[in-house]
Amino acid sequence: MEFQQLRQDIMSVVEYMEKFKRLCKFSTVYKANPYEKWKCITYQGGLRAEVLIAIAPLEIQDFSSLVSKCQVVEECTKKLVSERPLIGSKTQQDTNYQKISTDIPQKTTELKDCTSCGKQHRVPSLPAALPQHQGPVALNSEEAYESED
Repeated sequence: MEFQQLRQDIMSVVEYMEKFKRLCKFSTVYKANPYEKWKCITYQGGLRAEVLIAIAPLEIQDFSSLVSKCQVVEECTKKLVSERPLIGSKTQQDTNYQKISTDIPQKTTELKDCTSCGKQHRVPSLPAALPQHQGPVALNSEEAYESED
């Protein structure tokens, strides 16, 4: 029963593998079906989500290769977590992003009289800092050539 409920939880990949192997010897299912593929599928079933999501698509059927790849994923995950900035702290990159985003002119809306109903409606207007096209606009290439005449 303990073997069927085995999960990695807070254990490292190596600790989980050692416990898995130890309990596997007593499993009647494993004794009846001592194949690497079954061992791999069962081992993967108890992995933590962050390891499983990277390992499952690889469909590894050799147990030692599976454990080795799981160790690599575990190390990469630890590295990612350690390099993430703490929540609430500002990094230089965050500060630069905020500075850049405030320098960009923002779209505004203004009230304009509607020619259809006579009421006023909010319409988007481009900031004055952005250049606006003036003159006729060609809808297709034929109209562009016609307007040059």
